[in-house]
Amino acid sequence: MYRGECEAGYGESEVGYGECEAGYGESEAGYSESEAGYGESEAGYGENEAGYGESEVGYGESEAGYSESEAGYGESEAGYGESEAGYGESEAGYGECEAGYGESEAGYGESEAGYGESEAGYGECEAGYGESEAGYGESEVGYGESEADSRDIKKKNGKEGQMKGKKLGYEGAPRQERK
Repeated sequence: MYRGECEAGYGESEVGYGECEAGYGESEAGYSESEAGYGESEAGYGENEAGYGESEVGYGESEAGYSESEAGYGESEAGYGESEAGYGESEAGYGECEAGYGESEAGYGESEAGYGESEAGYGECEAGYGESEAGYGESEVGYGESEADSRDIKKKNGKEGQMKGKKLGYEGAPRQERK
């Protein structure tokens, strides 16, 4: 149930670090007692389905992001990295298993639900931390320039565009007819 004895854990097993099916602790795919995440949730860091805190997929208490976004911390769909459920390069465990720590399906690396470049995790995927749809950075609902945390981004960008236009003399300038 440690590094080598579980189905997919820290080393080359199928799922996680501890005694569960897919995570670091006693969960099916996550870090502690959840199915795919870092804490006690199904796919994330905390106690929710895919995120870092007590939400369903994200870091805080929202359904999916770091604060109030849709899916997680980075570039994955639900976890920490580039995999769907784990920490490493496996699908569920730390190493090369189903849901681990690296590039697995839901974990820490670059998978569908991890921390890195997966669909809802840390980086730039659909719901993560970076440039994803619901994460921390420039996603739809994340922490940075997303739809839900920085709610004035669109307004701000519009104003900046107008100011640049005025400086360049574009706004209100008459059209030049061709001769």
